[in-house]
Amino acid sequence: MIRCLLVPLLAAVCCALASNGNMAGVFVMILLSAAVTIACRMILINIGYAKGVRAAESFMKHAEELKHGSRLAGVFMLGAITVIAVSGLNFSAGLVSDSGVMALNNLMAYVLPGLAGLAAVCLAYHMLAKKNRSLAFTVIVFMIAGLALVLLGFAGDYVTPLALPWVMK
Repeated sequence: MIRCLLVPLLAAVCCALASNGNMAGVFVMILLSAAVTIACRMILINIGYAKGVRAAESFMKHAEELKHGSRLAGVFMLGAITVIAVSGLNFSAGLVSDSGVMALNNLMAYVLPGLAGLAAVCLAYHMLAKKNRSLAFTVIVFMIAGLALVLLGFAGDYVTPLALPWVMK
């Protein structure tokens, strides 16, 4: 902040000196702006080091809260990735009604958009925050659930080895 104020002020004074043809204005500007920059850097480095040490000590005192916050940030990231991945999910199962077979993909796209992503985020939050499961365990559970959905014919255009009545051909 001080540097941002002093350097333009020095430039104005040195420009006034240099406008009369005095070459000392250029050298004075270079020397004084370098001195101001170095002084500001040294002062701010010392302040930053002292504050950084205090911040690290504070983080160590509150390590459990920091770990909990990191876990919740992981839930939000997992939720964002899940919503991105699920937004292109193609449900291949269908519901039988009087008017015919309605694809589950149409129901999910028009009536309940984002429900699968919301359910995944809620499940991940429950596992990580409430049940204190690890992130690796949560990811493995989601991988197994995704594989089970594909094998049962509820997700994707993959050919399921099981002959299930709800799988639309």
